[in-house]
Amino acid sequence: MDFVLLGPPGCGKGTQAIIFKNKYGFFHMSAGDMLRDVVKSGSKIGQEIGEIIDRGDIVKDALISSMVGDAIRKISPEQAVFFDGYPRSIRQAEDLDLMLSVLNREISKVFYFDMTEQGLIERIQGRMICPKCKAVYHEKFYPPKADGSCQCCGHPSLLKRNDDDVTILKKRLHVFEENTRPIVEYYKQQGRLVVVQSNQPIENVTIELESFIALTKN
Repeated sequence: MDFVLLGPPGCGKGTQAIIFKNKYGFFHMSAGDMLRDVVKSGSKIGQEIGEIIDRGDIVKDALISSMVGDAIRKISPEQAVFFDGYPRSIRQAEDLDLMLSVLNREISKVFYFDMTEQGLIERIQGRMICPKCKAVYHEKFYPPKADGSCQCCGHPSLLKRNDDDVTILKKRLHVFEENTRPIVEYYKQQGRLVVVQSNQPIENVTIELESFIALTKN
C-alpha cells in the first residue's frame, strides 16, 4: 500500500511522514528533500533548482517525475510509501500512477491536509528541521529536546529552511492553488481522497491517519 500526502506548504505532511517512518517503517518519499539534496550538490542543475525553490515556483514535471521514478525502483515491494510533496500537478499524478503500475504498486489513499492560510503562516514561522535525519519540529506545536537537539537522531542543532518566509509562503500558496489544487478533484473523482483537518494537534492527526490506513488494510 502506498499513500499520497497532499496539502499546502506548512500543513504538516512532512511531520506525519517522519512519524510513520519511525513508528511503522514507512518509506518517506520527500520530493522537497530530494530537490534540496540536488541543490546542495552545487551542480548546474542544482543551482537552477535552487533558484526555482527560492522563488516558490514549481519544478518541471519531467524532472521531478524522473527523480521520483528512480527512487521508487529502489524501494522494497513490501515497504509502504508516503509520497510527500509529489505529485503537484495532474501530469505528475498520471506519471506516478504509471510508474507504480509497472512495479505492481498503487496509491491506496490520498490524504489532503486542510488548513487555513493563517494557520499555515503560524506553522512555517516556527518550523525547524534536523539537517541529518530531516525530522520536522515546531517551536510551539512540536518542540525538540530542551537543549535544541533532534529527538530522532540526537543531532545537536536544527535549522530553518530558506523558503520558510511569509512572502515566499504566499507565493507558494498561489502556486499550490494553481497547480496542485486540481489534483484534489482528480483523486476525489477516483474515490481515493480523504480530507484531514490538520489544524488539530499533531498526535490527533496521526491517530486519524492510522485509522484510515487500518481500514484500507482491511
